[in-house]
Amino acid sequence: TYEIYPHPELPSVDMDQHMHNWISFLESHVYGQILQSEDFLFPSVGSNGIVQPGSFMSHDVVQIWIKEFCTGAGIDVTLTHISTHCFWWGGSQYCFMVAPIGKCWTLATIHRWGG
Repeated sequence: TYEIYPHPELPSVDMDQHMHNWISFLESHVYGQILQSEDFLFPSVGSNGIVQPGSFMSHDVVQIWIKEFCTGAGIDVTLTHISTHCFWWGGSQYCFMVAPIGKCWTLATIHRWGG
């Protein structure tokens, strides 16, 4: 279980709001109902671009998309390996080192969160 906190002062990284938006999209456009316990938060997408609600998105697919997104952002993925691990640690590093005053996490919070 992850604890996701709201960051309304930084809308671009407000994962709490982005997750609420994503769940609303899934409920209205993919599942057609409120998410059930057996529904996947990140269902797989077929090669035809159609969401497959009965199966989850694999780690390999996520890794391929991360590389595509990074390449599109101008990051040379041949020089470095960027993974979901980078996002996890990058987020905790931001919260520990550069978050606004009063929003910084202590080292104890980082440790409790999973770092």
